[in-house]
Amino acid sequence: MLKRMKSFLENTTGSILPTTAILIVPLMMASGVAVDYSRYVNMRNEVQTSLDAAGLATSNFLRSKEFDIPDNIKSQSAIQAYREQVANEYAINFFEANVTPNVTKENYTLNVAIGRNAENEETVSITSTIKYDSIFGQTHREGSSNFYTDILKDDLESIVTLGNRTIEVALVMDNSGSMGQFSGGKSRLNNMKTAATELVSDLYESASASVLENPVQFSLVPFAGAVNIGKLGHDNHAGDYIDTNGFSPVNNENLDWDDTYRTSGNLRVFNNHVVRHDGNAMSRLDVFDMLGTEWAGCVEMRPYPHNVQDTVARNASNFRQVSGDGPEALFVPYFAPDEPDNIFNYRNGWRYYDDDRYRNSYLNDFYDADGTRLETDASSTDPAFGARGSARQIERTNWLFKYQAVANGHVSPTGTFGDYFGPNYGCTTKPITALTPDRSSIESGIAEMTANGSTNIQQGLTWGWRTLSEGLPFDQGRSKDDNVNLKFIILLTDGNNFYSTDGDSTPNQSAYGAWGYTRDRNHPLKHAVNESVSYHNRMVDGLSASDLSGTIYAGRSFDLTPESNSDFELIMNAHTAQACENIKKDGISIYTIAYDLSGSSQSNPTKQLMEACSGTGVKEGRDVISGVQFYHDADGANLQDTFDEIASSISAMRISR
Repeated sequence: MLKRMKSFLENTTGSILPTTAILIVPLMMASGVAVDYSRYVNMRNEVQTSLDAAGLATSNFLRSKEFDIPDNIKSQSAIQAYREQVANEYAINFFEANVTPNVTKENYTLNVAIGRNAENEETVSITSTIKYDSIFGQTHREGSSNFYTDILKDDLESIVTLGNRTIEVALVMDNSGSMGQFSGGKSRLNNMKTAATELVSDLYESASASVLENPVQFSLVPFAGAVNIGKLGHDNHAGDYIDTNGFSPVNNENLDWDDTYRTSGNLRVFNNHVVRHDGNAMSRLDVFDMLGTEWAGCVEMRPYPHNVQDTVARNASNFRQVSGDGPEALFVPYFAPDEPDNIFNYRNGWRYYDDDRYRNSYLNDFYDADGTRLETDASSTDPAFGARGSARQIERTNWLFKYQAVANGHVSPTGTFGDYFGPNYGCTTKPITALTPDRSSIESGIAEMTANGSTNIQQGLTWGWRTLSEGLPFDQGRSKDDNVNLKFIILLTDGNNFYSTDGDSTPNQSAYGAWGYTRDRNHPLKHAVNESVSYHNRMVDGLSASDLSGTIYAGRSFDLTPESNSDFELIMNAHTAQACENIKKDGISIYTIAYDLSGSSQSNPTKQLMEACSGTGVKEGRDVISGVQFYHDADGANLQDTFDEIASSISAMRISR
């Protein structure tokens, strides 16, 4: 090449001036440098990728049943030498099978060593020196320095420290209505689906060389205002952890079982608590049956401290026999009660109207269980009579005989039940996909997600935790004592914790959600074996004065009701923060992603919450890994990069360098 250029420059014939030709030299050399460097980078990346794959495969091979130490090798040093010999041969064969013909044996050297890191975990280290012969050669004149070299060299290394690890990942993905907004040309939800699917693919492929059983498993928890535990809640172990017998205090919110004395069917009252003919207490599932509709699968927030813990109760036929953490730990089916009618009564041809308007009135309040129309009579002692105006609206909400009237065929619901009408009001998400090694199941779950509803980060997060658990209700997770298994939660939200105030200012103080109504002193707790009546507000229970700083409760009595979206957000943030810490203490590491959230981490409360929530799990007093973090500026343009970085970070728990 250089000789031809020299001949060209010495030729003075023709119409091209030599001075013009000289300018071509640096241009051609620059182009040559660019081509050489590009080819070198491609070769370097290919070698590094093959080193990582060879390291993982070799590490797994040394732990597999296929590897065997000959009987005649006894001493520790001889065993170590044999392992290194076999590892070297295996790694070289695996490496050579993965590189393309562009990388020849003349371009690299390989060396394999077996050792241990600071945590006394076995490592397989593969080092390589690569060289690249340039196409354009070098230029050199006596008395001058080279401006380009013949050979590019580099030293590469891959150290596999956790090739024997398995991973379990819970994808906790925001499915609230705002995820339907556009970001970067597509909806936030579609961007998330694409990025999450790619992450799943990357992690399955990174473990393709593993010889361990189910090296990668995923669960999927779509969350909005509530979480849908789906078919699992209906069938699989339902009797073990779902409150099917009315034992949890949450079961009795907004349902006054005492009113069932108005019917003479197969119900009877026992110690002021309604029981069925089989002797068990009634549950919300019985009311779904009265309405002739199915429970959609969403669950209520449990009372504190179970709302921030992974506690388990086992159901029983007798209240006193509930094991584990007691009846309060049972999961109660989500049930949005029929709210009072706008017209509270007809009398003598006149309509009596309430001042308040309700969002979810789906039954006529004034029919008895036997179909009798109720009339106002101020002198009557019957609780249904005289129930006019706002002073009696809560009582009217709690009446049970209106559901019995439907069951007995006397009245029908006033509309078609759906996500925002009827007993499943606010249950908008697709069901959880339980922890599984089946890649197609997770990818299908991701594809089916839809954007609808409000935002309850804590419920999504805690159900992500439960899908990784070894105990009910989802018991597919490996034991916490399994030291070769790592558990992760990837939590994404595009908004703050949100609970809807009641825009019509009814006594409920809020729309119905997984926390129930937020009105204070309105939840009488009656048990079949405990006739004392107490009151609570699940949203406030378990929080300290400092937790409630900035809300209506700051420095004041707890006999108050949250009054604004800001109150709700701060209260829900405090519960979420507790859950985050408990999850990390359980050995689970949390990646958090703030998606299309404005403001800095210093000014945005949700970003502050997500940053504090992220971090590595702790086991036996120390962090199980490192590198888990908060991604605070994800948007439609870089969300894929964010998920790719997380996938690389989790894979790096297997390839340390």
